Amino acid sequence: MVALAERIADFFAQPVWAVVGASRDPEKESHQLVLTLRALGHRVYPVNPQAPEVAGLPAYPNLSALPERPDVVVIAVRPERARPYLEEAARLGVRRVWFQPGADDPDVVALAERLGLTVVHQACALLTSRLRLKERSGG
Repeated sequence: MVALAERIADFFAQPVWAVVGASRDPEKESHQLVLTLRALGHRVYPVNPQAPEVAGLPAYPNLSALPERPDVVVIAVRPERARPYLEEAARLGVRRVWFQPGADDPDVVALAERLGLTVVHQACALLTSRLRLKERSGG
């Protein structure tokens, strides 16, 4: 089994990310994650069917509506809302899914693995990306 640190490094090496459940509220972690991933140089697509934009970027209703296939999909919605996004990601050929804390119910993690997705869970994408940004800036 690949160590979590190696898996996370592989995820961050990917250029295109989608954040499912990205919030319009700047205080929410999913909104801050969009900003932090962009600061790291990733192309980031917020997915929120209720919002026309998030963090100054156009928001999309689902993964199929994105202008390009993401390399990584972050799931930042409640577990009961994650299933259609996981199935859509697998259909689109996405290979990597990161579950934010609270979204990583064992049943949805197992579903993602059954769909052939490489999973990161029990680690926060926002905290991890902030640490990477701090390391990059010499902090």
